[in-house]
Amino acid sequence: MATMRDQLAWQTEGSCRFEDPELFFPAGEGKAMQPQIARAKAVCVLCPVREQCLRWALDTGTGGIVGGTTENERRKMRRQEQRAAAASATDEASEDAPPDDAFYPVAVERVLAGQAAAVAS
Repeated sequence: MATMRDQLAWQTEGSCRFEDPELFFPAGEGKAMQPQIARAKAVCVLCPVREQCLRWALDTGTGGIVGGTTENERRKMRRQEQRAAAASATDEASEDAPPDDAFYPVAVERVLAGQAAAVAS
């Protein structure tokens, strides 16, 4: 059985390991936080373990900028996942209904595609 340390070994490959951890926990409110959020997300954009990081953040509910997303963005993703799971549960007889765990890969792909488009522009 894999230990917690083994399960989180991917973190040693994160681009954030070279940054001040405070960067990923913006202080302030509203627009004042935007420059710091943008800098933190910029670190995540090219990170080789961004997808694992985002999945971990979605699964654990961790705070800060993680996997290139804010806490609010991840809350929205979880709500969408819950709605998709509820819709799936009410229509279990349908073969077209996605499995309960089908949302996260789709949500992760959307976030990653959006970040890639932002970098390209």
